[in-house]
Amino acid sequence: MDTAIQQQGAEFDIEKKRGKTEWQKMGYRLPTKAKPTGSEEYRVPKYSTVYRTRYLYSFAQVVPIDHEQAARRSEAAAKGVETRIANMEEAARTCELWIQEGLSDDDVYPLAQATHGGNYRGKPGEFNWCFRTARNCIRHNLTNYEHLWGLINRGDTAQNAYDILRHRVDALVNATYPRYAIDEEYLTREELDALCSQK
Repeated sequence: MDTAIQQQGAEFDIEKKRGKTEWQKMGYRLPTKAKPTGSEEYRVPKYSTVYRTRYLYSFAQVVPIDHEQAARRSEAAAKGVETRIANMEEAARTCELWIQEGLSDDDVYPLAQATHGGNYRGKPGEFNWCFRTARNCIRHNLTNYEHLWGLINRGDTAQNAYDILRHRVDALVNATYPRYAIDEEYLTREELDALCSQK
């Protein structure tokens, strides 16, 4: 039995199982619920000891790509992304913010120390107390900033929405705790003493 057929000016073996990407390059796609009929290990380029699994599919499982339909799907997907971006930006622009008021330096300092200025999920490094640390602590611990992350996906498509949200929260922190609003290096000694007296 001749298992070779013509495809894009060349012959290929229809009995050979191939990965999803290879089939796509040859003009075929996999139905949504297609399950692999085999697998193989391959080495990740530039990493001599790193291997991944490639799942394989047979020719009987794939169907020719309808390029007009694919173009319509791509257009619909692009519009969907645009709508998602607009919805996230609107949510960031209109969501309700809240902040706990009335804390003194004696309250904020130990909270910032305990949470490393609010950066308790990353690698914070050495703790340094300054007005910026105070603002970070207040943003993460005394507002609903982190809760509102659920409105956006924090990916590239949400960058503008995140900027809108962050700007609003930072403005609220500065308005509620004005003594921390400007970094110390930009203040005169008299201005710094005046702000530090606002406990």
